[in-house]
Amino acid sequence: MNKKIIPLIMSGIMISQTGICSFADQLNNSSTENDRMKTYIGLESEKKDKDLRLRDLNNSNSSNNNANTANSSTQTNPVVDDAKKEEVVVPKLRSDSVEYFLQTANNIKRVYGYNRTATSIEISKFSFDKADTVIIADAYNYPDALSAASLTKSKYPVLLLQGRLSYDIINEISRLQAKNIIILGGETSISSGVESRLSKLDGIMSVHRIAGKNRYETNARVFSESKSNNIVVANGENFPDALASSSLLKNGSLVLVRRSSIPASTNSAISNRRIDNIDIIGGYGAVGRSVSNRLENYFNLSNFSRISGENRYSTSVNIAKRFNSDVAIVASGENFPDALAASSLSQKLNAPILLVSRNNVSNEVQRYLIDNNIKKVIILGGENTISSEAQETINFVLINRKVIKPKYETVSNRVVKPIVNKNDENNVSTETVDSSIKTSKGSYVVTKNEINIYSDEQESSILGKIPNKKIVKVLSEGGNMLKIDYNGKVGWIEANSVVEYNVNTFGKVVNYVPYISQLYPVYAPNGCEPTSMLMGLKGKGYTNIGLRPYLDAIPKTKTNPRYGYVGVPYNVEEGRFQTIDPKPLAQYGQRYGNVVNIQGASKEDIIREIQNGNTVVLWATLYWNRPYFKTLMVDGKPERRIWNNHVVLVTGYDPAKKMFYIADPYNHEKAGGNRRKPFYYWKSEDTVMRCYNYDNRRFAVAIR
Repeated sequence: MNKKIIPLIMSGIMISQTGICSFADQLNNSSTENDRMKTYIGLESEKKDKDLRLRDLNNSNSSNNNANTANSSTQTNPVVDDAKKEEVVVPKLRSDSVEYFLQTANNIKRVYGYNRTATSIEISKFSFDKADTVIIADAYNYPDALSAASLTKSKYPVLLLQGRLSYDIINEISRLQAKNIIILGGETSISSGVESRLSKLDGIMSVHRIAGKNRYETNARVFSESKSNNIVVANGENFPDALASSSLLKNGSLVLVRRSSIPASTNSAISNRRIDNIDIIGGYGAVGRSVSNRLENYFNLSNFSRISGENRYSTSVNIAKRFNSDVAIVASGENFPDALAASSLSQKLNAPILLVSRNNVSNEVQRYLIDNNIKKVIILGGENTISSEAQETINFVLINRKVIKPKYETVSNRVVKPIVNKNDENNVSTETVDSSIKTSKGSYVVTKNEINIYSDEQESSILGKIPNKKIVKVLSEGGNMLKIDYNGKVGWIEANSVVEYNVNTFGKVVNYVPYISQLYPVYAPNGCEPTSMLMGLKGKGYTNIGLRPYLDAIPKTKTNPRYGYVGVPYNVEEGRFQTIDPKPLAQYGQRYGNVVNIQGASKEDIIREIQNGNTVVLWATLYWNRPYFKTLMVDGKPERRIWNNHVVLVTGYDPAKKMFYIADPYNHEKAGGNRRKPFYYWKSEDTVMRCYNYDNRRFAVAIR
């Protein structure tokens, strides 16, 4: 990409104050007013009890006074006066606090921000007026943030960083009047520069980092500091089970394991502790028999249990059954960031975390809300995470105490349509409508729930799982089984676990990615290709690397973009094509995550990638203009290429409006952006595809 821009003069702001001190003893001995905090209801109850006691005292003293001389009636009653002086004063509650919400008539409160960092701040504001200690974790590294639940103990908020220390985070730490900060994760997650800035914030007395070489070692070190004798065991390779179990950790510690083994660091940590109780979260596909047998035989406990369900949603319900609360927290079972900071809120309210999909609240979750007389629900995340339709379902269940059944319920290869007798709303029968799913080779289907993918038709072994509402390609049929391809993984699934895919009915999708500019603070006017890919990698949580080191490490070549990036992205050259083709860019991206070269992909292929929760690096033209060409020497031979080349990240699609959602790294004013602000926008399907197809190149890379 070639663009001529006047470089910006950047200025740095440093916050400089003093103070780094030891933390080890302070964490265990510190206390906070949150321990003694009472809800408004509790305070009102106390006040009423005190009023009754005062009335009894008045009555008693009045009787005594009547029995005494007349002049005694002119004396004041010191007992009553003292009691009045001790009368509880009810504090004024913030309208954005959890205590305030619990007093309102509202059934539902949605807590969210514009990104995962902002959401963690909103959860902190909702949960706490003050906190002596704040826990800082990487927003893209869910294992570290989940491990924080072992330390919060309902007292400490968890704030999530996206690479840099934003002023929003600094302001929240200041609002909380925090004195101590715990950082979870190594310097690749939270840099030493961030740690230094945190230590210099006003009022901060100590900054303590807990880190290991990997997620398991970090988790083991968190466990060592938690001092708990009860452990909750969950799979460290996937987030839902550990997320739902964070509500159990007020009196326990999270231990992350692999499916079939206990990491050495974890084994060492738990072996040196007296363990009284073990809860394993998830089925044998998550935490295998070899792990549970090892734990059971080693500790020889009577208090040993496994909490699991058919899927992540039913598992969260079975965990919730451990609680006796009329409040529940609802989080996404498909996307982890919004709920990562929820552990302290859950522990504070002694409320379970129930998992739902974006548009569907499972029957198990609805039934739990009814059977446990849940009166209040806190939803974590915006409507891109948990839709308004899902919220409406929850609200209906809370008010009407009835389970909402889906309008159409798929059974095997047929659709069962409910028929309601209008004279009796409780009398529901069904009729079967012939609606066979087309599963010919090359067709696409959508999973109805989280399902297993098997090695063969006989279901000999489980290769993994496919989440709910994911698009898979049918390769062949075999009786009641389908051979499919999902994101490059080939295996077999049950035919009755899917429905037919339709691009229009699948719905609007926007996949969140953090914005990265190629112009500020790093000035890389020709770095649109790697910058776009880095946004996609971070959106998946694959890396937390900064743009500059990421650009510096990209494979480079002198003149041929088929082998690497030509030149450097920090300047503008007239004699070379300063770009990189999809193949070498995808190969570079594979160092960090699941990145695939999909050069030549059709419009339908790109839409399916987006609807499957992926993002696509797409080659277009600058300002979406018509292309103009140059002929330059490439490996000693003249070659004609598009000169006004530009690359963006496609993150969303709206089938109703036929528009793509774009994260454009070139946030220049000429493009309609602002170099200091994120540059997201909708672009018509026709415009995007026209520019994508110029010169018939069809360059694209998928981040899965």
